[in-house]
Amino acid sequence: MAAVEIKKDFLGMFDALKGVMMLVIVAVHTVDFVYDTMPFSRTIEAQKCFFRYGAVPIALFFLISGYSFHPGKHWKSYIKRQWKDLMVPYFVTMAAAAVLRGILFVLLGKFRIQEISTLVLAGAYGSIAPFELFGMVWVTSVIALWFLPALFFGKFFLCLLDKIPSKKTEKLLLWGLVALAVSFPNASRVQLPWFLIQALTAMGFMEAGRMLKKYKLLYKKLPVLFMVLVAAAYIWCHLYSAANVASNSWRFWLADYIVGIGAAVVILWLYIRSGIGLTVIAAPFEFIGRYSLWFLCFHGAELLILPWDQQLGTVLSQGSWPVFAVAVCVYCLRVGYACLGCILLKNRREKNKNG
Repeated sequence: MAAVEIKKDFLGMFDALKGVMMLVIVAVHTVDFVYDTMPFSRTIEAQKCFFRYGAVPIALFFLISGYSFHPGKHWKSYIKRQWKDLMVPYFVTMAAAAVLRGILFVLLGKFRIQEISTLVLAGAYGSIAPFELFGMVWVTSVIALWFLPALFFGKFFLCLLDKIPSKKTEKLLLWGLVALAVSFPNASRVQLPWFLIQALTAMGFMEAGRMLKKYKLLYKKLPVLFMVLVAAAYIWCHLYSAANVASNSWRFWLADYIVGIGAAVVILWLYIRSGIGLTVIAAPFEFIGRYSLWFLCFHGAELLILPWDQQLGTVLSQGSWPVFAVAVCVYCLRVGYACLGCILLKNRREKNKNG
């Protein structure tokens, strides 16, 4: 379908793309697990290299969020809604994961209070990587769930900046904070609570999304030279950098950040121009994208509940199946479980709504 037929924005226009990106995120986590815990596999190593530049998939999610960002005059009500939509699921998922992880370890006969306490502290502090809090107590990571608080606080900061009367001052402060966040040490060295650094980097991506909508750039012709330069820069960064929004890793500093925005813009433009999001084949991806928040919570809970460690990797790789086949099975089970959770939750909500 040509771009001219879908020029008017509509609700859910990016759902299919969001669904694809959610599947990519599950693939990244699965490849990381297999690569770290199972025997060497050239196929898995190739996939690990393919996923090494992680800035673009996350930038896409934040750009899409920025595209639909519209707090209006009643920004306090908007923030309250965002708290309900993002932070309540975060706390509920963390609490459920802590309880279910404790039950699982009791059943396995390996229960220790640390299995729960480190997870509770991770959720309360907001940690993207395991570390010692105040040098006294060990805290684990919330893994995939970092996205929810980062998105919430990113929107919160954008709302605050929108209140500045001078738009020039607002933009200077916004991009100054983004540059400061990108310059901040890697999360493995310094972690501020509640993913505040990640929220500031997200703010720049969301601002780029806002500009796309304001100037209708997705429906204008992109210069061929721009796309060629973005593709070349992305390939270069993919080979020689390892940018990651979650861990705040930017080897080439702002260059990595700019490439992340540029690549995400080109992908969104191609997605709109192709019209693939409106085809029948995109329906399964559209479903996952429409319920991507639920999908992320189910996947995030699974990452926290199950002990994805060396011992589990050894058990899974003991059979006669090739490592790649095991990886495919793990991936399919993860996706199937998250989709089933979304379907059940959707049906339950519709049943409650209909009385």
